[in-house]
Amino acid sequence: MPSEQRNTLQIAWGVLLVTAGVGMFFRIPQVAPQIRAIDAFAAAMPFITFCLYFIAVALVTGYGGMGRS
Repeated sequence: MPSEQRNTLQIAWGVLLVTAGVGMFFRIPQVAPQIRAIDAFAAAMPFITFCLYFIAVALVTGYGGMGRS
């Protein structure tokens, strides 16, 4: 694959990941009450919230691709 095409694909993929991460930041507060309403998950809500925000930060920062070329 030509270098220019590869760079374009990487930029497009990065934009999609950042968009998904930002979308999660807006969606988590809307979904959290629905998750809290499920009795089995109510006690674990702080951990679930932490995990959801951790995934959102990983998407925005691109942390999952670190170390790969």
